[in-house]
Amino acid sequence: MPRLPVNRTVLGIDLIDSGSNPGYHLDVAAQKTQELVGAALASRQVMKADAVDWQHTGDGLLAAFPEELLGDIIDATQVLDDLAAEHNRWRKPDVRLRISVGVGPLPGHEGLHRTNVDCARMLDAKVFRRVVRRCAEASPLEFSTGLIISAKAHQDVFSGPYTELVRQRDFGQISFQHKETASTAWIRVPHFEAATLLTFAEDEPAPSTTAARDSAISATGGGVVNQVNGTMRDSIQAGEVRGGIHFHGGRGR
Repeated sequence: MPRLPVNRTVLGIDLIDSGSNPGYHLDVAAQKTQELVGAALASRQVMKADAVDWQHTGDGLLAAFPEELLGDIIDATQVLDDLAAEHNRWRKPDVRLRISVGVGPLPGHEGLHRTNVDCARMLDAKVFRRVVRRCAEASPLEFSTGLIISAKAHQDVFSGPYTELVRQRDFGQISFQHKETASTAWIRVPHFEAATLLTFAEDEPAPSTTAARDSAISATGGGVVNQVNGTMRDSIQAGEVRGGIHFHGGRGR
């Protein structure tokens, strides 16, 4: 009977809006992402050789490491944010990243297994994408990375003093669903408070009645159109009329 695989720390990276780069920047952005990720991990004494799985995903990667490196990898995400911000300040193309970290049983050979599939789906969750987009819109000069970690990773890494650069209070808890995966997770974006992230995680409001009305007025060229079907017996008043007033039906008295 097969034994349960040991737990691993899984790291997912995705380059935001990579497809919007011109062709001559596509490879450059992907290569720079790999370079910055390697430098960030190395700053916490985590090397590519430590990985039990390292899969390039075109514009990112999915890698697995020994479970005990969880705290170092979480801290490396802050270093990665600093490195990406410095790069974006002086060079093109920009490197802005979504990052996910999970913990779970994973065999010691390459392949797609439940733990790294879940990590990849966290990375692509609609609510996380929405938070990242709103952060980028709110602070385009400061935003470089957004991080989502699984509930287990959050519980394990903050059960003791296992991080130096990343603080528990910077995370906000969300629920997400992507394909067959439905769970809770914790999100962090440098320079944003957790409460702000949770506000950004809410569904965007539907257009208001006022906005719909204004849109309809705009579609008529900014005028007011009054239509009367039948006999008009009372006056019709419009404060400021910028278009014509048209009457249809019987003649007024």
